[in-house]
Amino acid sequence: TKDQNWNDAANWPDGLPSLTSDVTIPTGKSPIISATDQITIFSLDVANGASLTIESGATGTGSLIVNGTVSGEVTVERHIGGNSLDWHLVSSPVDGQAISGTDNWQPNDTYDFYAWYEKEETWVNRKNTTGSPVGEGPRFDDAIVNGNLNFNPPKGYMIAYQTVGVEKSFTGTLVNENKSYTLQKESTGTYTGLNLVGNPFSSTIAGNDAASGQDEFDFLTTNSSVLADDYIAYYYWDNSKNPKDYTAINNASSAHYIEVGQGFFVIAKSDEATLNINKNLRKHGDATFYKSNSSRNALVIEINDQNGKKTSTELVILQNASLGLDPGYDAAKLYGNNELNVYSFINTGNDQTFTIQSIPRPQEETRIPIGLQTNQADVFHFTFEPTELFTQEGKVYLFDKVTQMKTEITAEAEYLFELEEAGEYNDRFEIHFGVVGIGEQDQATTLHAYAYNNRLYVNNSLEQAQIAVYDLQGRLLMQQSANTSGLQSLPLDLPAGVYVVRLSNAQEAKSLKINVQ
Repeated sequence: TKDQNWNDAANWPDGLPSLTSDVTIPTGKSPIISATDQITIFSLDVANGASLTIESGATGTGSLIVNGTVSGEVTVERHIGGNSLDWHLVSSPVDGQAISGTDNWQPNDTYDFYAWYEKEETWVNRKNTTGSPVGEGPRFDDAIVNGNLNFNPPKGYMIAYQTVGVEKSFTGTLVNENKSYTLQKESTGTYTGLNLVGNPFSSTIAGNDAASGQDEFDFLTTNSSVLADDYIAYYYWDNSKNPKDYTAINNASSAHYIEVGQGFFVIAKSDEATLNINKNLRKHGDATFYKSNSSRNALVIEINDQNGKKTSTELVILQNASLGLDPGYDAAKLYGNNELNVYSFINTGNDQTFTIQSIPRPQEETRIPIGLQTNQADVFHFTFEPTELFTQEGKVYLFDKVTQMKTEITAEAEYLFELEEAGEYNDRFEIHFGVVGIGEQDQATTLHAYAYNNRLYVNNSLEQAQIAVYDLQGRLLMQQSANTSGLQSLPLDLPAGVYVVRLSNAQEAKSLKINVQ
């Protein structure tokens, strides 16, 4: 061999191994499967004194499927990216990997390692053991929590590091058998039925229906009978969000493959049901998640505040969906923060919130309630990401019941509004489908404005509008034209006080008072 590159034919006596190959790594050899490689072979034997490494990097981890037998030790790397002290969910692709001792997973003063205990809805630190107890409550190695001080595939764990860009690794015999996990649903609190599991294999696995081909298998379809009807999805922790939160994947999502070493949450339908992660779920695929997909008929509704925080919910139009609960195609929201959340409601009178809602082809009377929660007063604005197929559904609107403002949803549209108090706003916004009738158009507000931080915000749904600002004595202080539709922001170089804003366009005229502070 000339080097350690698995994917170089010059390193193999009979050319690159294929899916029918029986591969032996002899003593003294140490091939490397790169972070972008996707390898399938029949059997693998790593001799004593030899090694095989599957690399991991910021863009992903190499993927290896062995359809036959496996023997010998393999090292599978796991890149831990993000920022200092970000939380990450992990799972081991090898049997017998120790957390204790001198191994590189051992928690210390610079990072932590936790198991989730559903019955008490609590995280149990690896530092809290029966041999070295910390405080009250269950210990990490208790049978009801983890049972020992090793990784136990397909159980998932949570870790955090002060160092950025940490490279960790699992070393042992690759998991090469079907794995099962006994789900817990003993708690009665907010997170009842929440279980942390993970991908136990050295390859990506097909997460949802779109990721599995004809006559193939995926995680959600395999386990739909043991997951709660409104939570037939899996949830992974997303550090790229602001605020950080869970991302849900279900069968209405784009094709998604669960990465090597990735942990994720599921919500059990009942206690002691069996979750199965079988070998037939293994499939090479891109673990990057894309909401927008040209083949999907979907709308992402995003809420933004003035400090860079944003979060979203999604509507998906499917042929066989209903306006009621569609298990596997509607995903209830799993809350990961209390700073900013947006969600939809199903029209059943239930107060359950949804992060993904599938609906049938909409009729003109279709209304989808949209709610939001914030922990602070602020100016917010809605933006939208419709797929190309969604734009062909006719006119769709965001309707504000408070201002009576109706904003047509496009990729360029924005709707700005102010909330004077923190809290939940679950009866203010709706998505309306269908062409707006003449009578409704006459009543729809096309102009909306208010002041914030010494700026005047004007939302105009028509092409041209006139803006005038008067003091309380009726003197004209400012006049300007708005020549485009949408949101505009104008500076208010005025002393503190109350003023009258006069807005007019081709359809209506209105006056409102603003308070400049």
